Amino acid sequence: MVAPIRHLPAFWEAKETADFHSPAIDQEVLAEFMREGHFVRQLRKMRAIYAEHARVFASSVQEEWGDFISLPPLVAGLNVVGWLQRGRDSDYARLAAEHGYQIMTLSRYCVNAKLPPGFLFGFGVCPPAQIRRAVRKLAEIWKPLQGLAR
Repeated sequence: MVAPIRHLPAFWEAKETADFHSPAIDQEVLAEFMREGHFVRQLRKMRAIYAEHARVFASSVQEEWGDFISLPPLVAGLNVVGWLQRGRDSDYARLAAEHGYQIMTLSRYCVNAKLPPGFLFGFGVCPPAQIRRAVRKLAEIWKPLQGLAR
């Protein structure tokens, strides 16, 4: 764990309360896994997979939603904020929910702050074909909000 030094005593106390020590066998297996390079290989593999998911999500959004949702450049992570250019994010979320999609509005994460309308999109767990289908399907679902005949 990496934590500010001033908070370490609280973390140590919480750890001792939860369990006095981590099992030695678990620690040894993890250490061996890392020593043999498996952890680094897994990281490289997952970075490539997630980079592809991000690329597919960004290109699909640009193609299907580019006229009403903008994304910042995707450089890392498994989630991204999409900024709604017009309309109310709650209308988009409601319509998506009516079709079985859960869309997280940014306002859901705010207590006092007032943000422009937008969404938090996660794309890490879906394979590229599923990402493309979902973005395309949501474009169809959201047509009435756009006043466009795609």
